[in-house]
Amino acid sequence: MSSMTQESFRIGKLLFTPFSRLAEDGRYKAGLSIKRGQGSSTHDRVSIYVPTFTRIEEALIYARAMGNYESIGLATPA
Repeated sequence: MSSMTQESFRIGKLLFTPFSRLAEDGRYKAGLSIKRGQGSSTHDRVSIYVPTFTRIEEALIYARAMGNYESIGLATPA
């Protein structure tokens, strides 16, 4: 499996979707999609984070944690 998406969660007007992708070295990268708006005014920001993980589950946990940090403004830019 090369990618996996975890269940999305909403905080206020933002929809967070954690995901993981298989990197070229066989490890997993954590990513996060943050959507805002509706219809033609939808904006989607996608971040891929630097740490890599040996298990896809670890990458998804990290991505979800980054979503929680993003929701309160504590995440550092990727």
